[in-house]
Amino acid sequence: MSNIAALFSLLFFSLIFVYLAFGFYIIKLSSKASINKAFFGICVSMCLWSFAFGMANLSQNVENVLFWRRVSAIGWSSLYSLMLHFFILLSHKNMSVKAKKRLGLIHIPAFICMYVFSFSNKLTALQYNLVKIDYGWINKSVNNGWDWFFNFYYVTYVLLTLFFIWKWQKDLKDRKASNHAKVLVGSLFLGFILGSLTDIVLNSIGIGPFPQIAPVFILFPTWAIYYSARYHGSINYENVPKKEIIVTEEVKQNLFIYISVAFVISGVLNFMFEYSEAIQISNHNLKLGILKSLLFLVSGTLLFAVQRLKKEHLRERFT
Repeated sequence: MSNIAALFSLLFFSLIFVYLAFGFYIIKLSSKASINKAFFGICVSMCLWSFAFGMANLSQNVENVLFWRRVSAIGWSSLYSLMLHFFILLSHKNMSVKAKKRLGLIHIPAFICMYVFSFSNKLTALQYNLVKIDYGWINKSVNNGWDWFFNFYYVTYVLLTLFFIWKWQKDLKDRKASNHAKVLVGSLFLGFILGSLTDIVLNSIGIGPFPQIAPVFILFPTWAIYYSARYHGSINYENVPKKEIIVTEEVKQNLFIYISVAFVISGVLNFMFEYSEAIQISNHNLKLGILKSLLFLVSGTLLFAVQRLKKEHLRERFT
């Protein structure tokens, strides 16, 4: 495993904690609200995608890479339908319970893609063309019917998502909220364009090879949604008293402390993994492994230290 591949894995693992922080913050606002659950689902799918990509990059043989790529398919297959689900709820604030249940139908293409690219041993064997490069592992599209089915699904759902954001933005009377809706459109468009280029287009047409880092670019629209919820209250509307859904300072502190502990545990586990690899493989770069572990430990320690600051405005600035 090259040093560059290891750094990309570290990047993917770091994204897990970012998406978890976003997801838990929103679900704490209102655990019963359908739209909050939809956003939490987006964050879970991105955690799964990021984790599986990170593990695949650490793998040395193609069998392990294929396993983790199949796990990642659960995340990227579900992302687009969850995004659409979220923005339909956002643009239809008075949707009935019966209509919300019908929204389950929009996830059918996602389940089909999960079956083809993750669950079915027979079909999955035909969908992956795994190639090892300096950045880790990439999958070159085989351009068969199922690949085209997925491409049609995700492009259609992204376009529909942009339409519902536009519809939501038209109904907004507050100028600041309307401007932020435009930021959402831009971040969503940018995230999916860049992700499509690196993960599908460039490697498929023979330009590259490029690392497949779509989970990094999907951070743009996810952060924009989180920012909208935190500073504009755009998704906390389901008849829940405001005093019951606002995250208290204590709850938010505890959330970030849990994340800092997770960073520290990850650093310890990573060191154990790297040490065991060094024992078994003579040319294993243990120094790089120790550096990665230290990055996890230092990140966790700093995040914990920030939450211990006495001045609230300083804690807000860093978190």
